Amino acid sequence: MVRVNRLENIVDFASIGSTLMPTKVSDLERQREGLQEKIVYLQSQSMRSNLIFKNITGDNCDWK
Repeated sequence: MVRVNRLENIVDFASIGSTLMPTKVSDLERQREGLQEKIVYLQSQSMRSNLIFKNITGDNCDWK
């Protein structure tokens, strides 16, 4: 009897988990997309901050 109850509990837990899984997966996908957007933004900011200009003659510069 104890074994049957234990199996029933396992089956109940599995059915609850399977109904919650699609929601959890979609939440994780949304989080991943948000993190990916942040990574792209940070990479673009880093590239913008690290610009290197070459072959600029002194005549075209406003500062010296």
